[in-house]
Amino acid sequence: MPDNTTNNMDKIVTPGEVLGVIEEFSPGENCFEIDGQVISETLGKFKQDKDHLVNIIPCKEAFSPKEGAFALGYVTELRKQIANVTLTHFKFGKKNSLQSIKFTIHAIIHISNVSDRFIRAIHDGVRPGDYILCKVISTSPDYRVSLFGSRDLGVISATCYSCGQEVNHVLKRNLLRCKNCGATQNRVLSSYFGKLENLV
Repeated sequence: MPDNTTNNMDKIVTPGEVLGVIEEFSPGENCFEIDGQVISETLGKFKQDKDHLVNIIPCKEAFSPKEGAFALGYVTELRKQIANVTLTHFKFGKKNSLQSIKFTIHAIIHISNVSDRFIRAIHDGVRPGDYILCKVISTSPDYRVSLFGSRDLGVISATCYSCGQEVNHVLKRNLLRCKNCGATQNRVLSSYFGKLENLV
């Protein structure tokens, strides 16, 4: 959650991230209020004015990623050996800026494209609610993405499967612990884990 100090005015936030409570912020562009919480609806820069109005400045808009592009998305569902992902942004190469996807694109990751090491089940790599950096490996007939082939690819923001809170405490490579409930959980972590601002 961003704080309201000057140093955090350009913080990068993700879709669904809680920005604060209605007592301290008023939702502006690209954010909304639900149950007293102000929530981001897109990936972008957190901006707050002197009247505590919060706006999220989205990344440049484009149509859709092509094969070979890097994409950001969040995991929506796990099904046996497949994870469903909604793609939100993409970029070509490390030096290019992220662009938001104009239309919703759903993709899948097969367990064979999750990690270069053996994992028993797809939930040892990703979980619903996780935000990931992946690579588009196919666009027809369906979008397929992969976390395989680069340490940059993987989970960049994790959600605890037990309590639903953000998990950011790394015990060791690909093993996390939730500070809220204490649950330990496996993930295939990106080198950008917890460092989204370095990616944008």
